[in-house]
Amino acid sequence: MIRLSVVIIAVGDTIEPHCDIDELKGCLESLSTQYDPSSMEIIVPFHSGVHGIEELRGQFPRVNFLDVGELVFRNKNGWSREHHDELRTKATMVAQGEIISLLEDHVRPAEGWTECIVDMHQKYPYAAIGGAIENGIDQLLNWAVYFCDLGRYQNPLPFAESPFASVVNISYKRNALEKIRKSWSVLFNETLINNALLEQGEKIALSPDMVVYQYRLNLDFLTVLKEFFVWGRSFAQGRANSISTPTRMILSVGSVFIPLLMIYRMTRRIIQKQKYLPVFIKSFPIILLETISWSIGEFTGYLFSKSSELAHAS
Repeated sequence: MIRLSVVIIAVGDTIEPHCDIDELKGCLESLSTQYDPSSMEIIVPFHSGVHGIEELRGQFPRVNFLDVGELVFRNKNGWSREHHDELRTKATMVAQGEIISLLEDHVRPAEGWTECIVDMHQKYPYAAIGGAIENGIDQLLNWAVYFCDLGRYQNPLPFAESPFASVVNISYKRNALEKIRKSWSVLFNETLINNALLEQGEKIALSPDMVVYQYRLNLDFLTVLKEFFVWGRSFAQGRANSISTPTRMILSVGSVFIPLLMIYRMTRRIIQKQKYLPVFIKSFPIILLETISWSIGEFTGYLFSKSSELAHAS
């Protein structure tokens, strides 16, 4: 019996048409030491732009490397992230576990991660449980990316209900996902999925014990800025599908204030948790530019999106 299905997505092709396996390999190595592998399956959906899969097949024979063929939402020139959600859908469709957990290749689960997931889903009725995310590489650029992207999930986290959880480290009860299957039958978007669960009366929680560490390898500054632009644009495009044109225009104008809002939230979080303040100050110039790049992406997404057609491959 498969108790836990772990789906891992390689996301290094956000601004390039291809990516390598360096980060994916580290993630799989950390999973290989987890508790009771016989009751766990690992699924890695991939497309032709992920280079080195055959090498990994030999090193990790228990892993299901799922060749998904051509993707509808993949932009052949890069500069997109919607195809990552499509990959999650395709992997979730074939997953057999009672619990389905999602990771991205740039994170490495802490010791006891899988055991923690199974234990919590047995004890608690939550439809989804997200975990803590910590930075694993002590470089200013890595810290800046972490603070802007995943800093809200830094420990200490209270074990409590939450309206949000990150697709970088989250687990779902299969029966809860089946109830909202239409919401993820095309794209497994964390915001839409979590909102759909809440609308069904289900509950989501965050746990401080379900920890992963972010290991973004070989980062460079321009790549980071481009990624934040794509993430911001994608976020706006997703919202644009369900709002009116006047609202889109208002949000596009309001996007100029996003850097202030993001920096305020990050600063408040750092002060409240009394953690990482010195490195936050040192990385602040990079953080500022990342938030500006995100806001330009949101502006672009709101201004030019009319429907989900812009999420499709060009």
